[in-house]
Formats: sequence, C-alpha cells, structure tokens
Amino acid sequence: MPELTPRLGIKKSIGTENVTRQSFNENYDIIDQMVETIAGAQEKATTAENNAKTYTDNKVSGLNADAVGAHPKITNGTNVWQFKVDINGSLYIEQVL
Repeated sequence: MPELTPRLGIKKSIGTENVTRQSFNENYDIIDQMVETIAGAQEKATTAENNAKTYTDNKVSGLNADAVGAHPKITNGTNVWQFKVDINGSLYIEQVL
C-alpha cells in the first residue's frame, strides 16, 4: 500500500511495490485538481487589490483639508512629503524634496 503525501495526498510507492501507469495517472489527476490556474490566481490578486483600494479610499475619505492642514508636511530626514487635496476632494501625498 503506498504512502500518501501530507499536503496533496499523492501516492508514493514503496520500494517493493510495482508501479503502474494507472497510479501515475491518478497522481497527475490529483495534481491537476489542486494546482491554481493563472486566471484563478489573477482573479484572487485583483480582488485583493480592489479590497485594498476600497479600504484605503474609505479611510482617506474621512480626512478633510482642515485635518491635513494641521500636519502639512512629513519628513524622514532626507525626503519631504506634503498632503494635498485634488479638485475632487481626494487626499494624496506628493513628494516635495
């Protein structure tokens, strides 16, 4: 009786066992069912990106120009960024130096 791999359940033949074409085909079917398609991976990535954008937009929409004016610039010692509001009222950060 073959051992099964822990994650995918692929059959690993033991040393005294005859290996058949059928067992190889069964393993290929298991791999084929478990592998992620490029389209599926892209769909997950796009969903994650859209969720991140929505989350960020919701957090930023609560800020207003008065709050931004209280801290107009931030710096890390070499670069300076400034908070700005575009004509649509959206907040963005622009590097000044």
